[in-house]
Amino acid sequence: MTMADAVEKKRTQEVVSNDGTTIAYTRQGKGPVVVLVGGALQTKSDHLMGALAPLLAQDLTVVSYDRRGRGDSGEGLPYAVEREVDDLEAVIAQNGGRASVFGNSSGGALALLAASMSRSVTRVAVYEVPFIPDAQLGSAAEYLEQLRMFSAANQPGRAVELFLKRIGVPAPFRVLIRFTQMWSELTAVAHTLEYDARIVGDGSVPAQLKILSVPTLALTGGSARMQEAAKALLATVPHGQHRILDRQTHDPNPRILATALVEFFADVNGRL
Repeated sequence: MTMADAVEKKRTQEVVSNDGTTIAYTRQGKGPVVVLVGGALQTKSDHLMGALAPLLAQDLTVVSYDRRGRGDSGEGLPYAVEREVDDLEAVIAQNGGRASVFGNSSGGALALLAASMSRSVTRVAVYEVPFIPDAQLGSAAEYLEQLRMFSAANQPGRAVELFLKRIGVPAPFRVLIRFTQMWSELTAVAHTLEYDARIVGDGSVPAQLKILSVPTLALTGGSARMQEAAKALLATVPHGQHRILDRQTHDPNPRILATALVEFFADVNGRL
């Protein structure tokens, strides 16, 4: 365990979700509360979310949590998307009862669903939510079934490989990543890929988001496909805006992302 890991372990707190599952989170900073929701294969301390939290904490109170089945949180089977919404609500309730929420990638889809179902979310920002139709990515139903097969066969590496291929990671990188420390981190949470697949579904924007009543920011990088996904979202949500972060990919620079989020989570007068 590194010194950084030890410090985080010391700061980690827990809350019990509605079904009894223990959800682990950390809290840092001062100011309005924002909760960070990771995407597929992410934990509260991964290379993006772990770097983003202290940057935001210069202006905000940042709560980062491990979604169920990941990191320090419990599993809480059988899985249901509604239980993940309950988890987020429990984290917010433990940290003042109302909060802004940022969701990355498929975590953004979860954040949007939670915001449409709960009065505890005051604002929601998302980065590159994959609202991409099956016609572009391939059958979501077949993808989910393959993930289930790999999980049942205890083949997390094949699940991660399938996911990376599906999101367009080049083959050479998919080979090289197996020889890095990141590979063991990814395979440790590979079984949760099924959860994100169920949250995103067939890639269409959930009709339920039509009732979303809070300000919503859809952030994207330079990908034309992700910009189209943001436009599809904004065609559904009533109070949305789209912002493109120049020269950013699906794995954005945390500092650039943090700057955009702080600006959005400021109040109407520009003060935090």
